[in-house]
Formats: sequence, C-alpha cells, structure tokens
Amino acid sequence: MMANARVNAQRLILIVLSCILYFSAGGVAAETAEQLLQTHNLRIKAWLGKDASTPTDTFVVNQQATLYIEVGTTRWFTAGTRLGHLDIANAIVKQRSSTATNYTEQINGETWSMQLWELQIYPQVEGDYMVPSIPVQVSVSVASRQSVTDQVLTQPTSFVAEMPKPIPDQAWFTGEQLTYSQNLQDITREQFKVGDSVMREVKVSANNTLSILIPNLLSEQIDGVRLYNSPATRSDKYERGEYTSNYSQKQTAILQTGGEVTFPDIEFQFWNTQTNRLETIKIEGQTLTVTHTPLSFLKAYRTELTQLIIVIILLFGLYTSVKRRWIAGIESQRWELEKRLFKGEFKQARLLLYRREKSRSGDNTISDKLDADINQAIQTDRAEAKYYRRAWKVLRKPWRWYQLPRALPQLADRKREADIDLKSE
Repeated sequence: MMANARVNAQRLILIVLSCILYFSAGGVAAETAEQLLQTHNLRIKAWLGKDASTPTDTFVVNQQATLYIEVGTTRWFTAGTRLGHLDIANAIVKQRSSTATNYTEQINGETWSMQLWELQIYPQVEGDYMVPSIPVQVSVSVASRQSVTDQVLTQPTSFVAEMPKPIPDQAWFTGEQLTYSQNLQDITREQFKVGDSVMREVKVSANNTLSILIPNLLSEQIDGVRLYNSPATRSDKYERGEYTSNYSQKQTAILQTGGEVTFPDIEFQFWNTQTNRLETIKIEGQTLTVTHTPLSFLKAYRTELTQLIIVIILLFGLYTSVKRRWIAGIESQRWELEKRLFKGEFKQARLLLYRREKSRSGDNTISDKLDADINQAIQTDRAEAKYYRRAWKVLRKPWRWYQLPRALPQLADRKREADIDLKSE
C-alpha cells in the first residue's frame, strides 16, 4: 500500500510539473508579433512618396516612387529585419539601399526603436498601380527576456502614373539635378584627312532615376564616317542619402570621305521632378573639314572617274573618226574648191566636182545629177562661184559615222585624179 501511494504521488508531481511547463511555454508562444501589434508594442506602416515627409499617390511615368516601410517597437530589435519580395506589373522595383535607417522616437512618453526601409518603384506605362502587402520578418525582444521572430504584413497601397504634360516627342527620362558633358578628342586640330579617327564621348548623370532608363544618345550612322560605338556604361550608386545614376558611352569615328563631316547635335528630353517641367537638352555637334588622300579620292569618286574616262575615250574616238573622214577628206576638198573659186580657176573647180562625184557614186559624169541652169553655168565656165557651190551641195555625200576610215585614202585620191586627167585628155 505504501509503495502504491508513493508511485501515485510521483505521478501527481509529474502531472503538475507538466502542466506548469505547458502553461509556461504557452505564455511565451502567445506573445507573438501579432500580439505585439495588438498590445501596441510593435507597429508597421507603409506609404508612397517622393521623400519620407511628402506622401503622394500621383507620379509621372519613369519617375521614382519610393515605398517607405516603417517598423517600430517599444522593446528592441534582436536581429536584422528582412523585407519580402515585391513584384509589380509594368514597373521596375529596386531596393537601392540594403540597410535601413535606424532611429528612436518618443510616442506618448514611450521610447520606440524605429527602422525605416525604402523600395524604389519606376512605373513604365501610365495607369493605376496596386502595391500589394509585403511580408516583413522582424525579431524583437519579449517580456520573458527572450526573442520572437515572426512575419508581419504591410497594408496594401496604390498610386497613379501619368505621362508628362506636354508629352515628350523624343527620347526622355525623369530625375533631378541633371548634368551632362561631351568630349570630342582631337577636335582642336586644324586639319583632318581621310583615315583619321575622332573619339566622341557623352556623359549624363541625374539623381532619383535609374541608369537603364537613360536612353542611348550617340548616333548609329553618320554620312562619310565609319562608326564604332562601345557598349554604354551605366551605374547606380547610393551615397549620403542620394541616389545617383550615371551613363557614359564612347564612339570612335573613322573619317571615310573628304569635305565636311558633321557630328550631329545630341538631343533628348528630361522631366525635372523638382520643377515638374519638361526640358529639352541639346548637346552641340561639330563639323570637321576633311581632306582627301590620293587613294581615298580614287575610292570616293571611282564611279564618276570611270564614267569620265569612258566619255573621254568615246569623244576621242569620235573626234579621230571625224577628223580622218570629214575634216581631212570632205572639208579639205571644200577648202580647195573655195581657193579655186577665189582665184577664178573654174576649170580646176570643175575638176574637183568630178572628183566629188567619183568618190560618192563611182560615176565620172555629173550633168545628169545637176539642174539645167547649174549644169549650163559649169559647162560654159560662167564666172559665178555660186553655181559651183550649189553643185558641191548637190553632189555632197552624206557622212555615216559607222563607216571605218579607208586604209590608204591618198592612193585612192591619186587614182581618181589620174582617171579624170585621162578622160579630159
């Protein structure tokens, strides 16, 4: 009996101890993040704004909208806070700072430990955007001098993205404190020649934007120039509370032709979120005077030079043919006729007419080819040169360009003269 009583007592003690441990564990577990929120020992708040002190729900497309998440507790944070993933359609979401801003704040006489987190949102199209609840993992101390790690959710929020007014009509982006520069290497030289290279570099920097939103600014093609564009260099950095984005790109231009080569102006538009104005930015281009080398001149004008050479060859051939067949033949005979007529040597002039007809048709007679008055004047040696000129025109042989020149025209002329002399005798 005594043994049974002792066993029962031990069992009772074990049951009591188990109950004590059970309720003790339940008390610790009950003090969760949710309970801390209900007892106002933990709070979480989220809002959108251009900065922490300027809440707003209206932004411009591509403008940086910052989502602020504030976590506070009357206890203290025992481990780092972690933000869950945020994804929004048609928007770029980026956490540019990996740390929170820590501070304390007095609320209703209590000292609160605060953490302020930032997420940057860049809407890409106009319209309404919904920012869903984000899970935030926090670790805070509890009354039992232990730590509780749990997740709390931010409240959802929304905003509107609008296009700037006026609407940009060329490449553009948004931001603040825009700076830009251009460097044209060796542009101070007085003279360039074909084959020389010129380096052009453009740099753009702005705050509260993303470097990937800055458009490519250098031309892809310039007349008279072979371009080699290096990949654009983009960087984003956070320093002393400022988000700065940088863009730079280099372009190597090989001069290909003589004359004036113009590097065009670079133009883009910038929506200044400080002034809420659309600014048109223009980076002045440059014009270079380029001289040809002999080889580049031949390459640049090879088509025109080829055409000119062909024309010169054709003209020279035409001139040679005309000179041999017309100037050396017909015109020299006509000149001889005029000399005979001027001297009054009509017999010799008539002989030239016979030669003319002989070369034209191979016939030694001309009377049946001429009008009666012309034929009579010639046969009677009437001393009027006009009849001989008319006869020359009647007996004129049309010149045909396609006929090849005779190989021995002097021998043929001598043979005709001999035939006519024999006939006259």
